[in-house]
Amino acid sequence: MGLFHVWYADTELLPRDIYPLQYGEQECDGGYGYGPCIRNFYFLHYVYGGRGYLLAEGRRYEIKAGQYFLIYPGQMAYYEADREDPWLYRWIEFSGAFCEELLLTAGFSKENPVLSDSTGAVGKAVKKLTETGRAEFSLVMEKLWGILHAMTAGSTHGTGTGRGSAYIRKCENYMRMNLHKKIRVAELAAYAGVNRSYLSRIFREQKGQSPQQYLLKLKMEAAAQHLKNKEILIKEAALCVGYDDPLEFSKQFRRHFQVSPSEWRRQQFYEQSVNGYY
Repeated sequence: MGLFHVWYADTELLPRDIYPLQYGEQECDGGYGYGPCIRNFYFLHYVYGGRGYLLAEGRRYEIKAGQYFLIYPGQMAYYEADREDPWLYRWIEFSGAFCEELLLTAGFSKENPVLSDSTGAVGKAVKKLTETGRAEFSLVMEKLWGILHAMTAGSTHGTGTGRGSAYIRKCENYMRMNLHKKIRVAELAAYAGVNRSYLSRIFREQKGQSPQQYLLKLKMEAAAQHLKNKEILIKEAALCVGYDDPLEFSKQFRRHFQVSPSEWRRQQFYEQSVNGYY
């Protein structure tokens, strides 16, 4: 089977939008194959060396170094390393309600399960994740968002229509990756490469909210997830979403959920409060 390492994510802290389950690396023996089998979750492999092929949806895909391939949940698939020049790959298994939209934005579909990494950014991001080994969940999530950002940066793919939708998706990705920071609309506009006024307008048209209101919503929903873990202090949950002032955080949390963070935790409002978000 060759060199093989695997690490599992902390399943007690899984958010619902997107989350890692396990990740690892493998130096395959010649002719090593896996399957045919059906995965329960998304499975991404990045090939750093060697050659091999993937069988999925009745098609065969030849895959070499610098490419990465995706296996979908519920999809029958088989993959095999070349006998003379076997793969060295790193992989990650993940799930969540936000996966499909992100993967479409990156350019994946069941008809197009293999992508090439022209800049090497995706490979570097995947390597950073696997090099963390067993790590704190927050660090693993940071590395996962780094991978997703590398895959979607500059992408013109997606389910929305028009450039406005692409700008919105790009800003959403940036917001989610930087919830622990203070983000200004001007910063978002510069990242998306558009005028600040235009960005505010398309957010209101497509989301019914300003960029600032939408960011606040994401922050409060993320804080609600952190507060589900009773070992996390309220001030720690505040820091995770970019508030160094617990009083200001509590004020914004109450405004969003109509209860204070401590009351929300005490009354176990978790499911009700995030139900509309996912």
